[in-house]
Amino acid sequence: MSGHKLSGLRWALMAAFLLSTAAIVAAQKRGVITGSVTPPSAGVMVVVTNLEIGYAAIGGGFLTGWGVVLGARGKKGRPLQWMAVACAVFGLLVGKYFTGAHFVTVSKGWEGTSIFDTQLVEVFFKVFPDTLSPWDGLWAFIALRVAWRIPKPTTVHVS
Repeated sequence: MSGHKLSGLRWALMAAFLLSTAAIVAAQKRGVITGSVTPPSAGVMVVVTNLEIGYAAIGGGFLTGWGVVLGARGKKGRPLQWMAVACAVFGLLVGKYFTGAHFVTVSKGWEGTSIFDTQLVEVFFKVFPDTLSPWDGLWAFIALRVAWRIPKPTTVHVS
């Protein structure tokens, strides 16, 4: 039985080496790009509709997962799953920031403030926990689950 576990470990190590460094770097770039591009589009939806639309987060997780897979040239694996989740978390935080930054910059006393102003960033991190709701947790969980599943390797069970 221990020999079987060892061969499974060897197989996992071989699979990890098959993901070349170049593919991982390319996947990371694509994941960060899609994780950075989807939140502003979700932010535009918030500005236009004046509503936070939770299922946009799922679209962000979906696009981030596929961005990582396409960046890795179609490869899949556990390291890419973690990368997709990390990029999706980054995207969700950026989206939440843009949403909060919009509402703060249109409020009295903040007109004309850049969304990249250091004071605004400080305010965001102070009030961020207060802006979260159970619905945010639900949508984030689903989005991260989607981002996790897309780069999951396909397994074939032979009996």
